[in-house]
Amino acid sequence: MFNIIVELYCNTLIKDLTKNINIQQITFDYQCSFKEGDLPQGIVDLEFLTGVYPISSGLFPNTLKQLYLGEDSGPEITKQMLPLGLTNLLVDNNIVLDITSLNHLTFLKSLFLYSFENPLDTPLPKSLEDLTLSNFNQPIHKGVLPLGLKTFMMGDDFDQDLYPGMFPDTLTELGLSGQLDFETHKDQIHQILPKSLTKLKCLNYMSPFYVGFLPESLERITMNSQHENKVFPASLPNNLKTLIFGKEYKTFTLQRDVIPPSVTYLSLPVVFDQEFIDQDGFNILPPNLTYLAIGGDYRRKFIKNSLPNSLKTLWLTTYKLSFEPNVLPNSIHTLFFDCSSLETLKPNVIPPSVTKLIFLRGFNAYIEPNALPNSITQIVFRERYRHVILPGVLPNSLSSLQLSVFDLTDVFLPNNITHLTIELHKDQCLFANFIPLSVKKLLISGSSLRDSLKKEFFPPNLTFLKVAPIHFPLEPGMFPPNLHTLDLGSYFNQSININSIPPSVKYLCLPKTYDLKKANFQSTTIPILGTSLSYKENNNNNM
Repeated sequence: MFNIIVELYCNTLIKDLTKNINIQQITFDYQCSFKEGDLPQGIVDLEFLTGVYPISSGLFPNTLKQLYLGEDSGPEITKQMLPLGLTNLLVDNNIVLDITSLNHLTFLKSLFLYSFENPLDTPLPKSLEDLTLSNFNQPIHKGVLPLGLKTFMMGDDFDQDLYPGMFPDTLTELGLSGQLDFETHKDQIHQILPKSLTKLKCLNYMSPFYVGFLPESLERITMNSQHENKVFPASLPNNLKTLIFGKEYKTFTLQRDVIPPSVTYLSLPVVFDQEFIDQDGFNILPPNLTYLAIGGDYRRKFIKNSLPNSLKTLWLTTYKLSFEPNVLPNSIHTLFFDCSSLETLKPNVIPPSVTKLIFLRGFNAYIEPNALPNSITQIVFRERYRHVILPGVLPNSLSSLQLSVFDLTDVFLPNNITHLTIELHKDQCLFANFIPLSVKKLLISGSSLRDSLKKEFFPPNLTFLKVAPIHFPLEPGMFPPNLHTLDLGSYFNQSININSIPPSVKYLCLPKTYDLKKANFQSTTIPILGTSLSYKENNNNNM
């Protein structure tokens, strides 16, 4: 069985190209034009990324299960054009004009329509489990959504009224848009959303969350709507575990007892700017919270006990104030830290419970020795760090480090690091004894790699090395002698002298598009990208 991608610049007869092999999947990158019989039987998965035109009866093989039609497909899908056994259909334009053209697809499980411009007034196939109507703003008649439907994404153009019985009782995930006429349905508000629902994503929901509207079965809510969805006290279900406010959420005021104590994962909107202790001295966060993300420009000072002691992960994306010692709870394991106004990071600011520390792009404070606790095993610097890293700055417990600095000579690395990722900038170069002897996995990137690739710069126990991008040929003496895996990145296109690859290498990772003729692998067997390659200069090449 083969899966192939075909780039067609002309109207090639793909049936003739594939007549001697069993093809199950074909992807066409360019717009195609075929007639009945051109496409071979046996195809299970067809993708027309740009489109196919014209679509006619008998065009698609009867064996087809999955079909993607790009935006230039057309002119229109009518009844009986699609094979009966189709299970997945994705149409990236508006060529489905009448839903009755799909009613005969009794095995259809997943349907995506980029645009559907007519009312949904005819029942969809009973087999349907997953439905997305991306650009859709027409009434949905009662009973047209099948009872087996599990996922329904309405799209963010929908602004029609919601009503009891609109959604089937089998629905578990819903992308919700539209509006709720509270006065009309206030006695039936609990009957609008099905009690089977566990995940809710508000795309263009235009009304408040009234008490009783959200079913108790909900475990996850994501709010991406640009409208002010007022959240009334006791309106969120008591079984809710995850509450996410997306970037589009414009206004938000958090009150005590609005978020139920069952919530353990909370991502606040970028507009959030409140104290976590209210004016009566009560904490407004749920007591069992384990994950908290503050994604905006937060300008409120943290005080002791304002965050729950159950917290495991904390995201501070853009925090503009300084931190006092011993304020963050000792329960935190993973800390994403910005604090761009902080000039010096002092001891006891980072809790001794932290094991993973990610300095985000705004962080550039001087780190005092012993400011980072010995509990930390992984540190990531997302931004190029400007300060010296003296002995004692990086803890001895550290095993994984990702680093980018201005001067390598200002950096002292502890001897317990086993995984090191480093970015080399212009005129930067590795030097002997810079990389600790403990390092076994090393990833190097940047613009000055050539002068850094010398085997004496690498520790003798290094077994994994990734270097990218490389814009120069590989030469002997570049790599250490005990490598097990050598990864040359996604864009490597240079020649390879086989003598430049240490005999210890078991896996050589090259781009999938790499021309193996550039590699002089005479009489050599070497696994590439996990697939054994035996390359010989004769007419019986095996690849």
